[in-house]
Amino acid sequence: MALNIHPFVVHMPIGLLSLYTFLEVVSIKKFQTLPYWFFVKAILVIFGSFGAYASLFTGSLVVVEFDFRLLEAHARFAVLSTIVYTILGVIYLLTWLKYKISSILENTRFKKVWYIVDNVRGFLMRRFVLFSLSIIGFIFISITGALGGALVYGPDIDPFVKIIYDFFVK
Repeated sequence: MALNIHPFVVHMPIGLLSLYTFLEVVSIKKFQTLPYWFFVKAILVIFGSFGAYASLFTGSLVVVEFDFRLLEAHARFAVLSTIVYTILGVIYLLTWLKYKISSILENTRFKKVWYIVDNVRGFLMRRFVLFSLSIIGFIFISITGALGGALVYGPDIDPFVKIIYDFFVK
């Protein structure tokens, strides 16, 4: 019998990315002014995104027989979740780089490229964009989790799982 480590790997990124989404959505002025607040959110979304890739990889190794349509829907939403949170992670990483090495990049032959990247980063770092992407990512993670629950326990395990299963699989 093959060892299935996917259930052990998948839950940490879900926790990190869910906490990131909560912090991004619930904007508390007191916290927004803290000097380390940006870095807390950046670490959560960057490490959560890396963990999401590990989850995708371990999920692709699972050899148990499942309903193909259900498995395909689960995988599709897992990839969508990973893409959305990777975009957020890249936005935060580029902003972090701007804080740390912007002056170095501005004095190299990459000056024009960095100027374009920084303008795109500046647009994407807007509150509305971060808020919207984090909500979309969380919706995708929730759907992925519901479909994963349906894979393991069946679609009738929970009313939310049943609704998601009926809408995306049935």
